[in-house]
Order: sequence, then C-alpha cells, then structure tokens
Amino acid sequence: MSATEQLLERPRPFGAGWSWRPFWPVGLRNADIIWTIAFLAPYVAVLLAFVVYPIGFALWLGRDPETYRQLFEY
Repeated sequence: MSATEQLLERPRPFGAGWSWRPFWPVGLRNADIIWTIAFLAPYVAVLLAFVVYPIGFALWLGRDPETYRQLFEY
C-alpha cells in the first residue's frame, strides 16, 4: 500500500473492533461488597447531611406564600 492510499483510506470510527467488557472483575465477592458499602457510607451520610437536607428544608420553608409577604413587609 502506498503512502497516498494510506492517507485516503477511511479511518475507522473510535472504538471499532473493540469488545466492551467491564473494568472490574466479574462477580464481586461478599467481602468486596461489604468494603464498598463501608467506604461509601460516610460519603453518602455527608451528602445527605450537608446537601440534601438543607435543600429540602429550604424548599419546605419556602412553600408558604405568607412567608414572602412577611419578609417584604419589613
């Protein structure tokens, strides 16, 4: 194949010819699942305590239109 033929050859799409497979070993063992939960639990707790709860509480406080009337009265 000449250099011109190589340049004119249509490139393959990204990932063509690749077979999909997971990055982790198939079939997690029970110990792996327990360690995963143990490491993720603190992060989930912090997310709930400092993100989800304040947003939910703010939405709960803002649900009543009377609150806005009182705010703008002063």
